[in-house]
Amino acid sequence: MNKKNFYLAMPAALFLIVILVAGCSEPDILDMNLNNYRSLAMHIHPNISIEILGEKITIPQNIGASREFMSVIHTHEANGVLHVESPKPHQFMLGDFFTIWGKPFNESCILDHCIDSNHTLKVLVNGKEAKTFRDTPLLENQHITILYSRMP
Repeated sequence: MNKKNFYLAMPAALFLIVILVAGCSEPDILDMNLNNYRSLAMHIHPNISIEILGEKITIPQNIGASREFMSVIHTHEANGVLHVESPKPHQFMLGDFFTIWGKPFNESCILDHCIDSNHTLKVLVNGKEAKTFRDTPLLENQHITILYSRMP
């Protein structure tokens, strides 16, 4: 191959490589439909509760679950138990659940409530305060409590 043909063929070859690599990339694990998998590498059950100004908020049933789609993090009942399932090992975080639920949560806000000079937001993991908020790992038999309250 002469230099002229090489330089003409190079952009096309690079384009094909980019297309092939993009086509082989794994989908975001939060977009996986568990209905497409027959076996699971993990299945854990953390528990989450949310309390806003002293009122317990119900975590709805069937978050991330329908007849057509079953997300890697979902609920079956309105009891705060999360089902975290995956066809491959992965460390899921509390923020992943809120992403799937489509509700806001970070170090400043939970649902429609944000901290200010009169209100605080805390995350408790098994009764101990955690400063990790969205980055709180989801683990088996763990209890996560999110508290939005008035300043003492």
